[in-house]
Amino acid sequence: NNLVLVEEDKFSILNITDPSNPEIISQTNLNFLAREILIQDTIAYIGGAGNICIFDLSDLVNPLQISNVPVYDYCVSLAVFDDMLYASCCQAGIYLINISDLQNPSIEAHYDEFLYSTALIEVKWPILFVQLFDSGLAKLLNVENPNNIEVVGEIASLSEEFIIDNDVLYINAEQNQINLFDISNPFEPIQLSSYQGVGCPFAIEDDVLYAKGNGIDVFQIDVNHELTPLGIYDSWNIVQGFEVSEGIAFNIT
Repeated sequence: NNLVLVEEDKFSILNITDPSNPEIISQTNLNFLAREILIQDTIAYIGGAGNICIFDLSDLVNPLQISNVPVYDYCVSLAVFDDMLYASCCQAGIYLINISDLQNPSIEAHYDEFLYSTALIEVKWPILFVQLFDSGLAKLLNVENPNNIEVVGEIASLSEEFIIDNDVLYINAEQNQINLFDISNPFEPIQLSSYQGVGCPFAIEDDVLYAKGNGIDVFQIDVNHELTPLGIYDSWNIVQGFEVSEGIAFNIT
């Protein structure tokens, strides 16, 4: 029933029990410009200009900063698996940060083969999917050994958003086209289906896909991973990003 929003140099926590009347629970100032937030249980990882901060959100009224990790350049995307936090930092490549001790996180590895080009990342262990700026490609990195990271494949992608849901990767492969891949074996993605006419941003909840098309297009995802149109919400003319929770979509304009 809560929504966490990053707003430049602060983040806000809202109570959305009544979506028509959200209430601000707290606002926390940051000492840097934030771009990305990732929440796992009660821990929030916030990345931005030269920094990644880790907060404990157990007390929503008074979020507690646990630690921070200085990084080079702008952190634009975060992913986490087990005790490792992955951070994509534009011109600086990818940082692998050991978070087994949240009070003392440490940079375990720095992958700089994609300098000046890394963007969105998502993880399906032991593969890290990495979108490269302006390349039309997402690279697949084997990160099982942080000291020997290897490129093991690639997928056509123009995506500003990856979603992994139940071993299926949803990716914006071309303008206004979403492709679905089976990544149960992440080393060998298998394309399941594709749908044209919609693109980024998109979100998934309970086997329903919400995607930007002529507004917000809504699709049922069947057991064969085919998309069946359910309807269109065309009152949002500007959609830069949105989230879906319990059937409620929150538009970011």
